[in-house]
Amino acid sequence: MAVRETTTDVSRERGKVLRAGAIGNVIEWYDFAVYGYFATSIAGAFFPAGNRVAALLGTFAVFAVAYFARPLGAFLLGHIGDRLGRRVALAVAITMMALGTTAIGVIPSYSTIGLAAPVLLVVARVLQGISVGGEFGGAATLVVEYARPGRRGFLAALLQTSTALGLLLGSAVGWLLTTVLGEASVDGWGWRIPFLLGIPLGAIGFYVRRRLNEPPQYARLEAAEALASAPLLEVLRTHGPALARSMGMIVAWLFSGGVVLVYLPTYLNQVHDLTRAESLTVTFVGLIAYVAFIPVTGVLSDRFGRKPVLLVAAIGLAAAAYPCFLMLQTPDRLWLNIVGNLVLLWFLSLFGGPVPAILSEQFPTRVRVSGVGVSYAVTVAVFQGTAPLVVTYLIGATGYAYTPALLMVLVTVPSLVAILCTRDTARDELT
Repeated sequence: MAVRETTTDVSRERGKVLRAGAIGNVIEWYDFAVYGYFATSIAGAFFPAGNRVAALLGTFAVFAVAYFARPLGAFLLGHIGDRLGRRVALAVAITMMALGTTAIGVIPSYSTIGLAAPVLLVVARVLQGISVGGEFGGAATLVVEYARPGRRGFLAALLQTSTALGLLLGSAVGWLLTTVLGEASVDGWGWRIPFLLGIPLGAIGFYVRRRLNEPPQYARLEAAEALASAPLLEVLRTHGPALARSMGMIVAWLFSGGVVLVYLPTYLNQVHDLTRAESLTVTFVGLIAYVAFIPVTGVLSDRFGRKPVLLVAAIGLAAAAYPCFLMLQTPDRLWLNIVGNLVLLWFLSLFGGPVPAILSEQFPTRVRVSGVGVSYAVTVAVFQGTAPLVVTYLIGATGYAYTPALLMVLVTVPSLVAILCTRDTARDELT
């Protein structure tokens, strides 16, 4: 099998790859994010009435189920990505997300079908979790493998920006529905609308991704019949240290992201009595800034190296967590809530920009999708998926409103250790 590769071909494909990765990422993270934004409405629809805290805990427990399904997605879609191609894995991922999201929008409520409602909700969330579990490794690998040396951080950061755009889109839809329909109508039926958009959005993403070509590095391996036969086993046997460092580096980013990007609207609404519209306003403004921050931090990682940027991110997040949560406890001063959120998101963006590139740089082409996907998915399942549940439980058990800040400081410790143990790879050639 001959591999035809010219500079013009690669340059043309580079733009197409970035668009395809970004479009799919926006759709997937929109689908995944709206669950968090409509958590209180979902709690009322799928769990017994009478105990608001218990229903909310049940909702976030189901939220965590999808995160625990992510490693399965990383295993399965990582294998597909390394054995059958990056574009095949990404097309499968977007299809599964569309099916899971649409299912949530049509499942009858607890009052109609009883316990079958939360059971079906779990099934739909598992589909979403498998999809997103394979998304990060496949999309990051595809973009990094097409990027020019010295531009990997920036281009991979643009992909991460599309994740924030998906979260922003979910936040915008939540704000719009709440503003137009009112909270009573949203709780009754309006929350289903964002989920019903899953099929048309998924169809767009599938079409775009199926038209991609494989990266030159992967095509060369395929032509030489040098693809890994069991990529996950190869990662575990020969790249264990890289896997451990990769997981450690992102602990603080993922846990804190679960708090700030997903749980914060519920925290402001339930703990500090902001209206849903006000809490979504804080989130919406913050996400606009986050989208703008991430490409900047990607460029910084290309210019100064991944390691210095990540060290500033971890140290800054630990220092800022408590003061920022002080600002988030001012329901009569919305602007202070916005400022506190913006500061936290700046330090999260210092993680978000370099991380897709540095994780991709830790593994060779033969096993890159599996290595990146597994390191991300396992860490996200353990730390980000449980963040809303753990924080909700601890605040309820202790009454201590600063619990999120305390936990965010603690999780920076393993990240700092891993970052210090990782060699800077910003100027390395991909293998």
